[in-house]
Amino acid sequence: MRENGILQEAGNKILSDVLQRKKVLVIDDDPFILELLRKMLRSICNVVTATNGADGLEIIETTDIDLVLLDWMMPEMDGISVLINLMSNEETKDVPVLFISSKTDQTSIDRALSVGAKDYITKPFHKKDLINTIQAHL
Repeated sequence: MRENGILQEAGNKILSDVLQRKKVLVIDDDPFILELLRKMLRSICNVVTATNGADGLEIIETTDIDLVLLDWMMPEMDGISVLINLMSNEETKDVPVLFISSKTDQTSIDRALSVGAKDYITKPFHKKDLINTIQAHL
């Protein structure tokens, strides 16, 4: 009997830890990148994904999100448009947004940071660097 109680306590603790973890929203139109980031980050946070900017904005309005990882180049609504939308909304303007993009030119990086991104990660990225950057902003 005591063993079942211990197992139940351990299960409750694990569930509690998972529910209390920070939520990171990843917005990227590439399903491979979404799955890769989900796997890389699952040890440090709960990952929520969106395949386009409009869906990402809808998710952040209905879910408590602690940080956004945002791709720049997406169809319909690019990352800068999403960022402008987030920064102009009182409810979302304080959520840290980190760009994660294959645009590596300094003009793009400066533009993202000037609009309100907290950091800019270039693709390809290293898992350790990505996790350290995310943890610094959570």
